[in-house]
Amino acid sequence: MTVKEFIKSTGMTQKQLSERFGIPRRTIEDWSRGVSKCPEYVVKMMQEILDRDKEEKKSMYKAFVIIDGILENVNDINREIEAQTDIVNFFDPEDEGWRAWVEWKDGKTIVLEEEA
Repeated sequence: MTVKEFIKSTGMTQKQLSERFGIPRRTIEDWSRGVSKCPEYVVKMMQEILDRDKEEKKSMYKAFVIIDGILENVNDINREIEAQTDIVNFFDPEDEGWRAWVEWKDGKTIVLEEEA
């Protein structure tokens, strides 16, 4: 594949190609016009890098979808806790230490963590 074909297949401009791969724009212009010949391995390496970028983006998208699902579950849990509790406290002014506790609507109090 020539550089001109590569540019066409990727939809990148010569400027974008230059910036992405750190190749002088003039060199890319010369390769595209046939003034000089781009080594075949360079085009293969650029294609390999773009392919890896696509795979990385797919993996990142999948990770974001998973994280979004987890955050939604956490939000659901928080809404459920808010619906079932009257008070969530993180400080007890009568103690010298601190305490985190939950007072449920059914009257139960649960100490989550305490420091004396």
